[in-house]
Amino acid sequence: MNRRGHSLILILVVIAMGAAASAVFFSRLSLEQHRWQPDQVRTQALWLARSALDTGVTGQRQVSTSLGEATVDVGRNGPAITVTVTLERAQATVQKSPYVERYEAR
Repeated sequence: MNRRGHSLILILVVIAMGAAASAVFFSRLSLEQHRWQPDQVRTQALWLARSALDTGVTGQRQVSTSLGEATVDVGRNGPAITVTVTLERAQATVQKSPYVERYEAR
């Protein structure tokens, strides 16, 4: 192969590597944006709180989710059970007797 052939192959390899790097970068960027959709965070926080309320085990636990670490705190005061779930960007509280749900985005 002559010098022109080597230069052409080198240019094509550089372009292909740039295209692959761009594809990886933008796919990761879109995953990060999708990861923190407000509706998804709200659904995750309330789902964890309802599940902990149904379980009824008191105490504090760390739960690993697709949205990161969540702190689940279950407290009992007589017949009333209160569950607070804290995510990085949200907090959900569910109370039993009377049943109340509250969600706050941070």
